[in-house]
Amino acid sequence: EKKYYWAGFSLALLLLVKPTSIIIVPFIIAFFILEHKKDYRVYLKFLLSACVFIQLLILPFYFRLPWDFVRVFFEFLTTGNPYKVTMMYSYNLWFLLTGSEPVADSIKFLGRSYHFWGLFLFGVSYLISLLLLFYSKTKGYLILLVIIYFSFFVFPTRVHEGYLLFAFPVFILAVFVYRNYLLGTVFILTSLAYSYNLWSYWPSRLSSYLSIYYNNKYAQPVAWLITLTPLFLIGYFVYLNLSKKTRELL
Repeated sequence: EKKYYWAGFSLALLLLVKPTSIIIVPFIIAFFILEHKKDYRVYLKFLLSACVFIQLLILPFYFRLPWDFVRVFFEFLTTGNPYKVTMMYSYNLWFLLTGSEPVADSIKFLGRSYHFWGLFLFGVSYLISLLLLFYSKTKGYLILLVIIYFSFFVFPTRVHEGYLLFAFPVFILAVFVYRNYLLGTVFILTSLAYSYNLWSYWPSRLSSYLSIYYNNKYAQPVAWLITLTPLFLIGYFVYLNLSKKTRELL
């Protein structure tokens, strides 16, 4: 019984540390529905405990009505909106399409803005992850969470380099839980690629001596590796579920 309260507490911490992590909430609710069917008490324990823990954690710093923190939460969630550009120093799809310099995401393509297409692609990848969750009956759900986090970094506009950070704790957990060497290899490669993304930008803000040029000769291969990772993981997840030999590994 306590595990649902701990899950709510973990979600509360995650949302307070990185509000954009709200993207995983629909996936988690779908997971609980598949795991517990009509036991609505499970959903209530999880969601209510998350709300209570959020309120308790912010109470020393923000004394307001219990429901007022929702407004503050969404204000922080939308702080990136003033930066209406394709990307902010992120080696993702928009780096490959528009180059290293951020451009306005209001530019039209096929009658729609870049911002729309980014959200559309992310929505499609999220829908695919949910369909695979239902098809696999929650087996391998950690891989699907990794896909969602990577898709959230790769496809939408207005994304900065920090958006991918929370993918890697889930990724390494998936590697150890499923004991999959190919996942481990992809984890190592993407970790190095993401570290390179951080290294190529942040040191330049601290010391020109430590920095490397952001748009260097390795930027394109790194961006391709990160961008193709969610697509590869979707394909690999389908393969694992279709193969009788490998399905038992999940």
